[in-house]
Amino acid sequence: MGRQGRSFVSTGPTASEIDATSAGGALEPVRAYVGLRSADSLEERAQLLLDELIRTDAFDREILVVATTTGTGYLDPHGVDSLEYLWNGDTAIAGMQYSYLPSLDLAPGGPGRGRGDQQGHLPDHPRLLVDAS
Repeated sequence: MGRQGRSFVSTGPTASEIDATSAGGALEPVRAYVGLRSADSLEERAQLLLDELIRTDAFDREILVVATTTGTGYLDPHGVDSLEYLWNGDTAIAGMQYSYLPSLDLAPGGPGRGRGDQQGHLPDHPRLLVDAS
């Protein structure tokens, strides 16, 4: 896991810090992250992330967020921390790095003028599966 992933999973409010601003009873928020070097393929990295969400019982949380990172894997702490405070830690946030390049370098017409290698790995028709049971 790279620098951005390590920062994401090791920072953020703890249950006791959330309790200090709430009525108490906060849960320890779940943060799951998979870096680009964690596995060779996008499918293998997605499986690692799913495995971590299952291991941490993330699907039992009131809020489960699949967050989009920047190109280098950064997730803005202001956004994720505030969500954890708002929901008293009953949250799970998952992120996955998709490039080593900054997002601007991946944008069409951006400084790198390319779309990045990961574009070729995205499915033509992405699917979101939701189990509401």
